[in-house]
Amino acid sequence: MIPIIFLGILGSSKIGFAAPDPATVWLDPAFSLKLVNEDISLNVRISNVANLYCWEFKLFYETNSLNVLEITEGPFLKSFAGTSGTRFVIREINDAYNSTHGLVCAYCSMINYPQHGYATGDGVLATVKFRCSDDGKSHLSLDYPEFTYPVMLTYMNGVTIPCTTTSGTNVLVVGPETAPLDVNIDLGPLYFPNEQVECFVMTTYHGALVTPTRLSAMVYNPDGESVPLEPELISIGFYRLTFTMPPDALSGTWAIIVEATFFTDAIQAHGTSFKTCMVSLTLNSKLVHIEDTVAWIQTSVGLIRTDISDLDLRVTEIEGDTATIQTTLGTMQGTITSINNNIATIRTDIGIIKVDISNIKANTAPKAVDWTMIGLYISLALLVSIAIVLVVLYLYLRARFRSGEVLS
Repeated sequence: MIPIIFLGILGSSKIGFAAPDPATVWLDPAFSLKLVNEDISLNVRISNVANLYCWEFKLFYETNSLNVLEITEGPFLKSFAGTSGTRFVIREINDAYNSTHGLVCAYCSMINYPQHGYATGDGVLATVKFRCSDDGKSHLSLDYPEFTYPVMLTYMNGVTIPCTTTSGTNVLVVGPETAPLDVNIDLGPLYFPNEQVECFVMTTYHGALVTPTRLSAMVYNPDGESVPLEPELISIGFYRLTFTMPPDALSGTWAIIVEATFFTDAIQAHGTSFKTCMVSLTLNSKLVHIEDTVAWIQTSVGLIRTDISDLDLRVTEIEGDTATIQTTLGTMQGTITSINNNIATIRTDIGIIKVDISNIKANTAPKAVDWTMIGLYISLALLVSIAIVLVVLYLYLRARFRSGEVLS
């Protein structure tokens, strides 16, 4: 029983050592563009690992454009080892592993019990430095052919830590004769928080539209923080970039930077361009039109477009077939034309919208009966009825009395 418990403590996924989801090991950055004779450093990164004690990886790379210069240990494992230290070993650096690929193999482990516990979280395992020897594109990937997982990760007791990796990284090396690739960006001048931004990019080589081998785009806020954008190819050499300004967007100048490379056997062309816009937090606006999931807002600086979800549409009251709709820009009314599964289709002066009305059922339910008021109304009705009867009886008796006097 004791060995079973001991093994459970060291290797259980529930007690102390294993992460609930597999760790991921990958090469960073995912793409690089360099000139011939320049050096490039790639980091072997790890994320979502728990209680790592030892790692070993094999990095394969195409040698048509790259040669390895050196490999150094990263800070991740030794930051936990503390004064106990780590043991880092370069097992192999081979630029001629086979006719097309080279190999880098490295190993690292903690020495004895680590001062700050076993390595947990995210970090850099190692950094590999290459020399860009010739123009072309080289693909690099992590793989361990004779092992279950693409990288060997283990606990202190030698139990394997499951892991995954990405498809690798690409390095594009261009010669000094690289030609310019024209990159043109079209972007509006002014935007507001929650507004949908649409930007267009065109790439041309000597005036002709070309679709780049690679195109990347980043948006930067006034603090220099960046987020990558995913280009959508519309046609040859023509792209669309879309994103929504965050609700807490910083006011000031924002920038979009686009970098593109066009690479063939005969052409090496590269270009970079940027475009800026302003973000304002003040907005005098009016909702003027709605179509499907898009809303148009008239502002003091012109017409802007945003996603209808940013207006926070909600029905606050229903009276008959008339619905009152609250938005971030005010209230409006419309006529309910149909209701299906608590989704009301409402026709307004600016378009047709569909809104969930399940949240207002409590507001439209019958009010509680006020029996006190009903009792008062009944009592008042009875008093009036009695008064009417008494008046009629009085008139009747009076008439009989007068008729008796006449007969006598």
